[in-house]
Amino acid sequence: MFREAGLRSLGEDHVGSRWTIGNRKLDAKSVSNANGVKAAHGFGLRTAPPVPSAAAREGNYNNGGSSSDMDITSDSDEDTYGKHHSPQPSPQDYRTHVRFPHVSAQNGGHGRNGAKAFGFGGDELSDSATSNQVSYEAEACGVRSNISSHNECETRRNGEAGTTGRNQNGTITSTSSLLPRFPTFHASEQGPWSAMIAYEACMRLCLHSLSVDRVNEASYFLNNECKTMRNAFSLEKFFLQSEEELLGKGSCELVTEASATKTKKTIGKIRVQVRKIKLGVDSPPGCNIASLTLPKEKLVVVRRNIAELNLTLYSGWKAAKKVHVTPHVPLNGSLSRQSLAYMQAAARYLKQVSKAVKSEMIASRTGPQTYETVQETYSCSLRLKSSAEEDQIKTQPGSGETFIFLPDSLGDDLITEVRDSKGQLLGRAVAQLAAIVDDPNEKVRWWPIYHEPEHEYIGKIQLDLSYSSSLDEKTKCGLVAETSAYDIILEVAMKAERFQRRNLVFKGPWHWMITRFASYYGISDAYTRLRYLSYVMDVASPTKDCLDLIYDFLFPIIMKSNHKAVLSHQENRLLGEIDEQIQQILASAFENYKSLDELSFSGMKDVFESATGTPAPAIESSVKLYALLNDVLTPEAQLKLCRYFQAASKKRSRRHLLETNDLLNNRSEGAASVDPMALTASYQKMKSLIVSFKNEISTDIAIHNCNVLPSFIDLPNLSASIYSVDLCNRLREFLLVWPPPGPSPPVVDLVITTADFQRDISSWNINPIKGGVNAKELFYSYITSWIEEKRRVLYELCKLETVKACGEIAGLTSPFVDEMYHRLNGTLDEYEIIIRRWPEYAISLEKVVADAEKAIVEAMEKQFAEIISPLKESKIFGLKIVKKLTKGAPNPYAVPKELGVLLNSMKRVLDILRPSIENRFKSWNSYIPDGENRILGERLSEVTVLLRAKFRSYMQALVEKLAENTRIQSHMRLKSIIHDLRETTAEPDVRNRMMALKDVLDKTIDHLHGVFLPDVFVSVCRGIWDRLGQDVLRLLEDRKDNVTWHRGPRIAVSVLDEIFATQMQSLLGNALKPEHLEPPSSMKELRSMLCKDSTDYREGGYNY
Repeated sequence: MFREAGLRSLGEDHVGSRWTIGNRKLDAKSVSNANGVKAAHGFGLRTAPPVPSAAAREGNYNNGGSSSDMDITSDSDEDTYGKHHSPQPSPQDYRTHVRFPHVSAQNGGHGRNGAKAFGFGGDELSDSATSNQVSYEAEACGVRSNISSHNECETRRNGEAGTTGRNQNGTITSTSSLLPRFPTFHASEQGPWSAMIAYEACMRLCLHSLSVDRVNEASYFLNNECKTMRNAFSLEKFFLQSEEELLGKGSCELVTEASATKTKKTIGKIRVQVRKIKLGVDSPPGCNIASLTLPKEKLVVVRRNIAELNLTLYSGWKAAKKVHVTPHVPLNGSLSRQSLAYMQAAARYLKQVSKAVKSEMIASRTGPQTYETVQETYSCSLRLKSSAEEDQIKTQPGSGETFIFLPDSLGDDLITEVRDSKGQLLGRAVAQLAAIVDDPNEKVRWWPIYHEPEHEYIGKIQLDLSYSSSLDEKTKCGLVAETSAYDIILEVAMKAERFQRRNLVFKGPWHWMITRFASYYGISDAYTRLRYLSYVMDVASPTKDCLDLIYDFLFPIIMKSNHKAVLSHQENRLLGEIDEQIQQILASAFENYKSLDELSFSGMKDVFESATGTPAPAIESSVKLYALLNDVLTPEAQLKLCRYFQAASKKRSRRHLLETNDLLNNRSEGAASVDPMALTASYQKMKSLIVSFKNEISTDIAIHNCNVLPSFIDLPNLSASIYSVDLCNRLREFLLVWPPPGPSPPVVDLVITTADFQRDISSWNINPIKGGVNAKELFYSYITSWIEEKRRVLYELCKLETVKACGEIAGLTSPFVDEMYHRLNGTLDEYEIIIRRWPEYAISLEKVVADAEKAIVEAMEKQFAEIISPLKESKIFGLKIVKKLTKGAPNPYAVPKELGVLLNSMKRVLDILRPSIENRFKSWNSYIPDGENRILGERLSEVTVLLRAKFRSYMQALVEKLAENTRIQSHMRLKSIIHDLRETTAEPDVRNRMMALKDVLDKTIDHLHGVFLPDVFVSVCRGIWDRLGQDVLRLLEDRKDNVTWHRGPRIAVSVLDEIFATQMQSLLGNALKPEHLEPPSSMKELRSMLCKDSTDYREGGYNY
C-alpha cells in the first residue's frame, strides 16, 4: 500500500496537527488523541516479541493452566511494570507510548498508564485480529476513518493521557472529559495465527454447548455460518468466500478495490535518529595551509587570525620606526670611548623599540574584535531508495526525532541528504541495509557524506540505526496457550460490546462466551478476574460504579489466605500492576473528594465550585477498596490515607487563595494610598475568602458526620489546620500590602468576619491550631493605632478652635461643641461592633473620649478667656473692695452675648450631648464577661463632675454680678427699702419705693432672655431671685426682735416674687414649667419667718 512507511510527529496533540505515515497524512481531528513518535522525549515504539520455543511453551502450559506462554522475558528497557513486579513481563504490556511532559513527570511515561498512540505490524498479516480496531474506536467517538484494514500502521487510541496520570492540581489529566475512553488492546498483536486458534476454540465451544445444552447463546454465534465471530475476529479476508458472496459485493467496492494501490511487501523495520553532522576532512601529516580543504566557517577563522597577525606586526613596525636615539660621542675621545657611546645608544634604542612594540601589540590585542564565528546549521532529508523523492522526511540533527522505515528488500538503502541553512544541497550519505543487518550490535555509527556527481568526500553524519526483521514480528504457527486465546477473545468481546469507562459490564452472548470459555478450557478464576481488571484499569475513573466493580472482582482474590502463594507468577505480576494503578486511582479520589462527579466521564468536575455537605458516592467505595488493599490497622496505612485528605485540603486552599493573588501582586508593602473603591473591593474579596474557607470546614464536618470515613480520619481537624494556617498567612500578607486606614465599614466587616471564623473554629470543637487564625492578634496593632490616631485628631481640632475669635459665633451655642460630640459619637459607632467582640478596647476608647471632653472645655475657656475674666474677678472679695475704693461706684454689668454662648454650650453638653455617650459606655459593660471588673464609665463620671463644677461656678459668678447691679444705687437696694418701711406703710407706698428696683430687674431679665437658652435663662433668673431673697433674709435675721417691721417686709417680698414670676411668664409663656414659678429656697424661708412658720426652708441655697 505504501512505498515507504515513515512516521513523524509534527507537534503535540493540538487541533489541526497532522501525522505523516509514509506518504499518507492522518488528520488529528479524524482520530482522537493521535500523538507523534519521538524517542526519549515523546515517542516510544514496541512490538510483540518473538514466540518462545516449544520447550518454553510446554513448560508454561504445564503450570496448572493458569500461566501462559505469553510470559516471556523481555529485553525492552521500557517495560516498567515487568521490572517492578516480575522478571517475566507479559507481552500484553508491549504497546506504543506517547510521553506527554505532564504525564511522564508523574508516571515515568511508561507502563499501562502511559498514553497510547500507534502500534505497527510488520505486514498485512500482523494486524488481522485487530483490523477493525480503528473503525470501532473512531465510530464510538462519532468519527470515521478511511484507514485500510491492511495498513502497515495500526492506529491505537486512548481517550485520555492515562487513567491515573495526575496534573499539578491532582485531577486526572484528560484530553476531553466528553469523549469516551477505551482500553488498549495488546493481545491482538499476537497475529492472525493466534486469532485463528482462538476462533477455532470458540467454535468448538459453541458446538459442544449446542450439542449438550442447546443454549441460545451458542446459536447466536453459529448462525449464518458463524458470521458474527468471523467479523468479530476480523478473519473474513483469510477464509475462502463463495462466489455468491463475491458477486454480492457492490460495484463501487469492486471498483475501489481494483483501483487501490497494491499493498507493499516489507521485510522489517528500520528505526532512524540523526545525531550529529561534521563537515570537513582531517589534515594529513605535513600539510600546509594552502593544501587544506576547510569548511567555510573554519576558513573564516583562519583568515581572521592571519589578518590580525599582519595588523599586529604592521603596528609594531610603525611604532619601531618612530623611535630615535642619538649617541653621545665625545669629540676628542679615544676610539674605545666612542665605541662605548655607540653601544650604549644601541642598547637604549633596543629598549625603547621593545617597549614601543610591546605597547602597540598589547593595544591591538585589547582592541575591539570585529570578527565573529558563524556556526552553520544543517538540515537532513531521509528516504528509502525504493520510495519516491516526494516522500522524504525532513529533520534536524540532534532533534531527538525517531523515524520508522519499512524497506522492501535487503538491497534497499537509506538515503540521507544534507543541506545548509540556505537549503543548498551539500551532499548525501547512503546507509546500505545489508551493512546494517550484518552488524546489528553497532547501532550508532558514522556514515560518510559525498558531494555528487564528483563523489567528493565532504564530511560524515552520525546515525542511530536499529533493524528488526518481519520474521521476528510475525507470530509463527505454533502452540497457543489457553490464557493467550482467552485474552484475544476478551478483547474481541470488548470491541463488540463497545467496552469503555461508561460501559464496563458484559451482557448477553459475549458474556456467556468469555465465561464458558474460561470454564471449558480451564482458565483459573483469578486469571480471568485479573486480566479483566487490567483492561478496566485502562479506562478506570473514580466513580462509584467503577470502584465497586473493581472491589467485587478483586475481593475473592485478596481474601484468600496467603493469596500471593496461591497465585501463579503471571497472576502475581498482574495483581501487582493492578494494585499500583488502583492506588493511584484511590489517591485521585481522596485528593479530589470534593470534586468527584458521577456524571462526568472522568469522574471529576470540570470546573472548581463550592462543595456540598453530602459526600460523593465514590468516597465510600474508595474507602472500602482502600481497606481491601491496605491494612488500615497499621499506622503506615492510616498516615497514608490522612495525607491524601491533607493534600486535598491543600489543593482546595491553593485554589481559593488563587483568587486573591492579584491583590498581592499588584501592590507592594508601603505603597501609596489607593482609591477608596479599590480598598473596599479588596477587603470584600478577602472577606469572601474567609467565608469560602469557613464553608470548606463546615462541609468537611458534614461529610465527617455522614460516617463514610474510617474512625481514625478526623476530617474537620485535618482540613481546618490547613485552611486556618493558610488563611492566617494570607491575611498577614494582605494587611501588610493593604494596611487598614481605620475602622471603616469594609475594614470592620473583615475584622468581624475573621473573628467569627475563629469563634466558629472554637465552637466546632476543632483542636487549637498552631499558627492558625487569631483575629485579635492580627488586628491588635491596627486597632490600637486607630484609637491613638483618633486621640491625636481630636486634640488637633481643639487646638485649632482656640485661635478662633469667639465673636464670630452667630448662634446661641458654639458649633464647635456640636461638631466635636458628633465626631465622638461617630467614633463610638465605628467601634461598636469591635467592642461587642473585644470589650477590652472600650477602656482605651473611654480614655480617649474623656481626654477629648476635657480638651473641648479647655479650648472653649481659652477661646472665651476675655469674657469669663470678669466672672473670675467677682469671686475674689478683696479685689472687689479695692476696686470700689479706687474707682468709686462701678458701672452696671451687662451680660455679653459670648458669655451666653459659653454657658449655653456647657448646659447643652451636660443635659443633651454627654448623656448619650455615658449611656453607651454603661451598656458596653454588659459585653464584659462575668467575673471581670466592669469599670466602664468611671472616667466619664469624673469629667461630668468637672463640667458641672465649672458650670456652677460660672453661674454663681454671673448671678453675683447681676445682683451687684441692684446695689449700685442706694434707693434700689432692697435692704434700704425694707429698712425704711413702717408697720403703717401701705402697699402702694411699698410698690413706689420698689419701682426703681423693678425697672432694673425687668431690663435685666429681658436682656437675659435674648442671651441664654430657656433652661439657662430660667436658672439665671431664679438665681438672682434667690440671691435677693438671701439679702432680705440676712437683714431680718439681724433685727428679728423688731416685730413692727414684719408687715412691710411681707409686702416687699410679695412684690419681689411678683416681679420675677410675671416677667418669666411673659417671656417664656407656656414653655415655662410650674416648678419654675415656685419661689426659691431663700424666699420660702423668708416667708416662713414673716408668717412665723416654724418650717425651715434653708436647704443649702439654690441649685443651679
